[in-house]
Amino acid sequence: MRALHRKVLRDLTRLRAQAFSTGMLIAVGVALLVSAWSAYRSLKSARDDYYRDYRFGDLFAEVKRAPREVAKAIAKIPGVEVVESRIVIDGLIRDPGAPEAEPALGHFVSISASGTSTLNAIHLRQGRLPRPGDEVEVVVHEGFAQAHRLEPGSFLAVLIEGRQERFRVVGVGISPEYVIAVAPAVPLPDDRHYGVVWVPLDAMERLARMKDSFNQVSVRLTDSSSVDAVREAMDRIFDDYGGRGAYGRDRQTSNVFISDEIRQQRTMALVTPLVFLGIAAFLIHIITSRLIDFQRAQIATLKAIGYANASVLRHYLGLVLVMALLGAIPGIGIGQVLGMLYAKSYEAFFRFPRIDFSLSTPAVVIGLVAGISPALLGAWVSIRSAFRLSPAEAMRPPAPRAFHAGAVESLSLWRRVPVYRRIALRNVLSRPLRLLLILLGLSMATCVVVASRGWVDILNFLLDTQFQRVQREDMSVGLLRPVPQGGLQELSRIPGVLAVEGYRIVPVRIRHRSHRRELSLTGWPSDSTMRQRLDVHLSPIALPEQGILLSRFFRDEWGLRAGDVIELEILEGQPRTVSVAVGGFTDDLVGLGASMRIEELWSLMSEGPDYNLATLLLDPRQSAGVYLALKEMPLVVAVNLKSALYRGFEESMGGVVDIMSAVLIGFSLVIAFGIVFNSVQSSFSERAWELASLRIIGFTRGNVYWMLMSEVTLQVLASLVPGCLIGYGLMKGVITAVQTEQFRFPLVILPASYAMGVLSVLSALALSGVIARGSLARLSLTQALKARE
Repeated sequence: MRALHRKVLRDLTRLRAQAFSTGMLIAVGVALLVSAWSAYRSLKSARDDYYRDYRFGDLFAEVKRAPREVAKAIAKIPGVEVVESRIVIDGLIRDPGAPEAEPALGHFVSISASGTSTLNAIHLRQGRLPRPGDEVEVVVHEGFAQAHRLEPGSFLAVLIEGRQERFRVVGVGISPEYVIAVAPAVPLPDDRHYGVVWVPLDAMERLARMKDSFNQVSVRLTDSSSVDAVREAMDRIFDDYGGRGAYGRDRQTSNVFISDEIRQQRTMALVTPLVFLGIAAFLIHIITSRLIDFQRAQIATLKAIGYANASVLRHYLGLVLVMALLGAIPGIGIGQVLGMLYAKSYEAFFRFPRIDFSLSTPAVVIGLVAGISPALLGAWVSIRSAFRLSPAEAMRPPAPRAFHAGAVESLSLWRRVPVYRRIALRNVLSRPLRLLLILLGLSMATCVVVASRGWVDILNFLLDTQFQRVQREDMSVGLLRPVPQGGLQELSRIPGVLAVEGYRIVPVRIRHRSHRRELSLTGWPSDSTMRQRLDVHLSPIALPEQGILLSRFFRDEWGLRAGDVIELEILEGQPRTVSVAVGGFTDDLVGLGASMRIEELWSLMSEGPDYNLATLLLDPRQSAGVYLALKEMPLVVAVNLKSALYRGFEESMGGVVDIMSAVLIGFSLVIAFGIVFNSVQSSFSERAWELASLRIIGFTRGNVYWMLMSEVTLQVLASLVPGCLIGYGLMKGVITAVQTEQFRFPLVILPASYAMGVLSVLSALALSGVIARGSLARLSLTQALKARE
């Protein structure tokens, strides 16, 4: 073994504490990168394979009613490969699995008599496909089946188009069209109150009274470049049949959810590990710079006895490389475990046939390079300064730093400060540049905890705003068709209903220049109390006397301003286009919305005072009776209980977020301890000779310990506020990068998160102090005072 190789082992043994803490930082960064990138690749691969194998459509369109021959005309459009027409209607599932269960909105989709589909095929989890017979056999979506414990042999009592039916469940399945099932006008998934049911075509034709007709079509294209041309051609054909406008995958609800999640996962896979690895590189730079200062005489001796600069450089880079590998290699293993945990959590939220997590080879390579490169870069910056010195100059001890009394030391109060504390203050203040770098490194300890804990605050704030400030009702009831005021009065007479408010919801298409977007326009009563509209500052906003309120998305992305005129294409009843002025913007955190005074909407629709959505306040003691009464009302097609929707979100998507937040918070605590512990150990190793000297001249062990800890404590305390500010700035950048149309995350970090960051760092400081006290007790004065090697 060469001499320099033995020196590497000795240095690693002496620096084992710093090497361990630095290795932890690199392991965290590599683990996050490997797990997040592998989970991103696995999720994307699962989606792409599912779409390909089960023939997910490229374009979709809805019409009021069209004869089958129209589908043949669609098939003749250049660029169209496959067309599949079907019947899709909504109804009420009265008894989803048990008579006492709450009613749910059923989304009934026709399938061929054979059960096979040309597009959007069903993947069976249990049972079989429907067969012809006296009973109507159906397949239910897996999410709904699990929420109600349905299995082959169960029965569903449903109400469709005013008809009561009884379906026999023969299969449980999923489809690429419903990777995540979201009810119309409900921004979050709720498997308990919304279920997709596949019904044989002959039964759907009878229930919807649409013999040899259809109201929805899916299209597969030969070439993705022909999307716009085919969509325009489909719109022209469907104009005479009440078409609502064709749309691509980018507007298909399920695909929007999964694509947004994949995009966010990709962003997090790139941004978060870079933060941790950047901190590790910075700390390695500090460690190596202190090591170089400590070993400058050794470097000079090596150069003097004939070692070339390149040999000495390789020695120190090799030392840093070993430290980096000690963190990067375990980081890959940790990343694999975390990636599998992520994939497992997604299985309960996204309905794929399978999510095969595999450790991405590019992620492993990138993880190793990302873990090693910053370490080598940080070491190179500090090592290169040592080679500028001649051996004779480097072998001389560094000139002592000049201390002089400043303004603070001239005060009489200064003389009352114990000597060992004065020494600590002078050591902190005498090297401003180094102090600044140390403060920056320590600030990162607070920063990562604050930023990681911030995700929990953001999610809680989003849910609280949506379910407590925007939706203030206990229950919302969707109606089969618009009803006059008398229909609302019928709801108010149900025992247990304390108050009722009516709204009018109409599907529309908004156009402005080259932009267009389909969404639901809500007519609000001027005295509405159960639902609120919030402005960009999250304060309640009143509806304008005239005009339309839009989500802030249209201001930020389309460039709309209050007073601009947009085209509003009404897609219900007889299609028509009107011009409407923009009256303002609301801060819709979930989904995209548009609203106006209900009287103005009635005028646009040329109809009387009608409502198709009711919000209810309930007496919680009689809520079960309200459910039973709603089941018997033919006009009711959807019932959404706010508390159940909130609970369902927490159980599904909230579980994924909780796992990711717990991982980030856990890693951030490791980072905080590693940074503070590294700072304490580096100070102790660097100043062992000085500490021993102080003991020899009469300072007690307690004096010496408090001098060392006072210095580090001052640095830690000075880093807390900058760390909180940097954490806020980091979260602002990440939030901006992961915003989507479906979810617009507010930047909210509560005082408790800042407190957690501060307490984590102070706890790490206390634990590091205990370890340092033990090291000081074991300090050999004779060994520490020997001349350095």
